[in-house]
Amino acid sequence: MRIVALFILIAALCGCAGSSGRKPAASASLSLIPLPAQMERADGRFVLRDGAPLVVDGGDAETVRIAREFADMLARTRGLHLDVLTTAVHDARAAIIFSLDAPASSAASPEAYELTIDSHQIRVSARAPRGLFYGTVTLWQLLTQEGGKTASIEVPALRIIDAPRFAWRGAMLDSARHFQSPDFIKHFIDQLALAKLNIFHWHLTDDQGWRIEIKKYPRLTEVGAWRKPAG
Repeated sequence: MRIVALFILIAALCGCAGSSGRKPAASASLSLIPLPAQMERADGRFVLRDGAPLVVDGGDAETVRIAREFADMLARTRGLHLDVLTTAVHDARAAIIFSLDAPASSAASPEAYELTIDSHQIRVSARAPRGLFYGTVTLWQLLTQEGGKTASIEVPALRIIDAPRFAWRGAMLDSARHFQSPDFIKHFIDQLALAKLNIFHWHLTDDQGWRIEIKKYPRLTEVGAWRKPAG
């Protein structure tokens, strides 16, 4: 997995550092990849406990899917199980709220998001599903600063306003010269998403051969899947 670690390092250096490239001093004690464009620490903390509600504000299918994937990832990594709710609750304290709207402070980018944490709740909001997803990735990183399963997690109060510095943030996987299993490729794409890289460049053919079967065009693999080496 050295190649994945390399891409994550690249993302940390140039992914979402803001237009000025300045690294927020407030992030010094938090491991976030890539660093958000803006982050302000505040007094207090939020304690997330097992069984806490995860409220999907609006309840559209895409937001619900993102919320459920986040809850599943948190359960697998930290052992906390969230109660995903698609209807508003009377008291949203001690809850996480995912909201697909247009925060006043967000950038025009569909990948922008805002994350706020206070002593009562955590809120992730964005104008588009891509931004909401990246906001949940940042929140997951905050909740996994320490490893291992637990019954509760403390996170500091803060406010993050983030948008990518570059629209194209890609990585290439060379399957023309090297064989990878489907499971490896899916895991590779997952790792790119967690590093907020948004372009997957899949190198499927070269003079060594054509590497993916397309049933509509069988001769691509019948003829082009290998070559006879020179000599």
